[in-house]
Amino acid sequence: MITVANLRALSQKRLKEAKILHKNGMYDGAVYLAGYAVETALKAKICKTLKIPAYPDEGSTKAVFASHDLTRLALLAGLSSTLTIAHPDLGVNWSVVAGWSPEWRYRPVGSVSITDSADFIQAVEETPNGIMTWIKARW
Repeated sequence: MITVANLRALSQKRLKEAKILHKNGMYDGAVYLAGYAVETALKAKICKTLKIPAYPDEGSTKAVFASHDLTRLALLAGLSSTLTIAHPDLGVNWSVVAGWSPEWRYRPVGSVSITDSADFIQAVEETPNGIMTWIKARW
């Protein structure tokens, strides 16, 4: 099982790595890792919402939780209804981030522009209405 502390640490580390990739012109990888940062942040919030010490990654409950779909994870975390209404900027940021998919790893090199990468990372970390910033305040 993946502990909540591990999920939180992974989330923050993946965002840091995404920012390093962006700074070094590796925009495809930056957006890919920033999406994983949000995914692990949502999984940490799911654990808090369900009052469980670790994210189920084995056994019969794994199928319920085995998802990379950010919209589904937001629902499991109890955040889906508030993500779009809590603040207009949060809703805009969610619209940027929600379409992320681990399948983005198969996109051709150069699919993400510097602007798209910067916008995605900003949507994730903006204060106070970046997606991860907002999730972290609730995990």
